[in-house]
Formats: sequence, C-alpha cells, structure tokens
Amino acid sequence: MASPQCEDGYTKIANELLEALCKTRIPGEIRQVLDAVIRLTYGWNLKKHPISYREFSNITGLQYGHIYRAIKSLIEHNFIVRDKNGYFLQKNYELWVPYSKNGLSNIGVSKSGVSPTPKMEYFPTPILEYQTGQKTRTDGDFQGAKEIYKDKYKYTHTVCVIKCLMFFVTHLMSQNLTS
Repeated sequence: MASPQCEDGYTKIANELLEALCKTRIPGEIRQVLDAVIRLTYGWNLKKHPISYREFSNITGLQYGHIYRAIKSLIEHNFIVRDKNGYFLQKNYELWVPYSKNGLSNIGVSKSGVSPTPKMEYFPTPILEYQTGQKTRTDGDFQGAKEIYKDKYKYTHTVCVIKCLMFFVTHLMSQNLTS
C-alpha cells in the first residue's frame, strides 16, 4: 500500500502557479513531462535543471520519442523554456498558450502553427474472406469496396500494363537488331 509522506520529500510550488496549472488544459503525456520538469527543478529547489531523456523516461515511463514530442510541444506552447543550462518552467503563466479541446485554434490551425492532418478517405480492405468468431464472411460483403478499388485504380493498372508491354516490345526489338 502506498503511503506518501511529506517527510519523505515534497515539491514546493507557489499556489498561484499550481492554480494556473489546474485551470489549463494540457494533454496527458505532455502533462507528464511538464510534471517531470517541475519535479526535477522545484523538487530539488532549483530554478532550472539539465534533464536527460533517461531521467524523463524514468519519471514518466514514456519512450524517448514521446518525450521529444512532448518537450517540443511544451516549448511551442511556452510552458517550459530550454537553454544551455537546462529546462525550467515558464513562471509567467500569462505567456502560456493553452491547448484547446480539439487541438485547434479558431482559424483551424493548431496552436503550434502546424496545420491539422486532413481526414483520410476510408476504404474497407478488399479481403475476399475473413473470420469473425463463429461466422465466416465471404466476398459478397465487399462488393462495394471492390467497385471503389476497381474504379479508383483502373487507370493506374492500365498505365502499368502499357508500360510493361512497351518495355517488352523494346527489349524484343533490341534483341532482333543485335541478332
């Protein structure tokens, strides 16, 4: 059973700053990394600390790629600052750029300045047969998908066939000329 006690250590943080964090929307893994910055700076009574990815990973349990993206996002949103001496929390919370619920600003561009990825067109896979539990579905369930793929890739297939034929014809002609 966990039994945390202040005698075992605590992180001293200003109430105003903690209340500002409570009112600010920050996605999960990004918040984990932010909490790690707070723990490794304020928790050791430091203003800034050169935190390695290994330290971040040990505290958060995240992989390095996730940590990198979270740090990049926190810097873009002005929650933390990185300089040659390490990371530190931006105490002026009025400079923070909060995350919105859907990750977009009012004009449709994310607050980090990157356009959102457009939604991809959904096409069911043209599987002829697969099993789900006890019931087996056959290719009759996928007629719509087959038609979509047939229409969508008809031109590509035709071009490929023509190019292959042209290659073989030129290859045969070159053999006839050398013989």
